[in-house]
Amino acid sequence: MPGNALFQRLGIERPSVIERAADAADSGLWLALRVDARVETEQLETLLKIWDEAGLASITDVVIPRTFTHGQARPGDGFEWFTEMTRLSHVSGLHPLVPAAAKGAERLCQDTSTSVVGLDETTPADFTDPCFGARAEREKSFVRCAKALLAGVAQSRIERVSLWTSTPRVVAACRGAARAAGVNPGDRYDVSVPETQGTLAENLIREGESVRMWFAIDPAAIERAVGR
Repeated sequence: MPGNALFQRLGIERPSVIERAADAADSGLWLALRVDARVETEQLETLLKIWDEAGLASITDVVIPRTFTHGQARPGDGFEWFTEMTRLSHVSGLHPLVPAAAKGAERLCQDTSTSVVGLDETTPADFTDPCFGARAEREKSFVRCAKALLAGVAQSRIERVSLWTSTPRVVAACRGAARAAGVNPGDRYDVSVPETQGTLAENLIREGESVRMWFAIDPAAIERAVGR
């Protein structure tokens, strides 16, 4: 998908996030919204109403920032928000993202019991726990966490896992771990990639994977979508 600057130079109005998501859905992709911390609750509610009217809600996960939970941090507890997000998980499509590179993430993935959980390859800038620095360490941490979550799916502790990564070798390792755990794609796990990784998404679908394409939701994206 071309960026805003290219559309502006060509004098073309960029399709709204709803129009782009509808095209992705028509291609056989599941959807996800990654909400920016600057988005206010009322703005998000407005977008989700339009999203539902467009017939996209039933195939969409919504991932919100930790700030939406209004949880109180405790010293040394970088995952205080996860309990609150789990409490909110009865809301359709809403689930937390665990940053795999954060210290303590693997233990959390081993112990958690929830309906849906996402595992994130990136780490939020405001995350206070020490994180793995080198890329190879972060990738290994992601795979270890993925194995723990997939084991939870196999044991029925977790209903579904969404793996938020676009690194091919990490995806391959996670697919192998899923097969080893006896977990099938689709109803039990999916791979979530950004909308800029359309080729990767198409390749994974051809190989029989269930793929979710995620869209960045900031105030400007909501304004364009609502204004149409």
